[in-house]
Amino acid sequence: MEAEPVVVNCKEKFSEDEDLQKVYDALLAACEDITLHIRYNTSNKITTANDFGDVQLDFDVQIDSILFEHLKDCGVVYGASSEERPYLTKLNENGKFFVTFDPLDGSSIIDSNLAIGTIAGIWRKKEG
Repeated sequence: MEAEPVVVNCKEKFSEDEDLQKVYDALLAACEDITLHIRYNTSNKITTANDFGDVQLDFDVQIDSILFEHLKDCGVVYGASSEERPYLTKLNENGKFFVTFDPLDGSSIIDSNLAIGTIAGIWRKKEG
């Protein structure tokens, strides 16, 4: 019998700014998807490297896409960049925030079952 996935669905409020809260919610929803992706899939090295010369895992690329998708869908992020895509990717022309992230910090040690995680920074876009 396969175990039911545990989904957090965090409803905690982290900001009085409704738009900033949308960014937090998008990141948390992405982390839920990332957890399930890692739990139920196998990671493999692929034949590419990121711009920093690190050999990529297919997880790096897949999880990067999960984060970009959630950030775009929240509607308030102007642009984002990541360790896998270290250039500005426009997401929403009228967005108010920039987000940078490492989609899977520690991915090179994922096979040893040591700690891995997602790191993100959020900046407000200047007016104009």
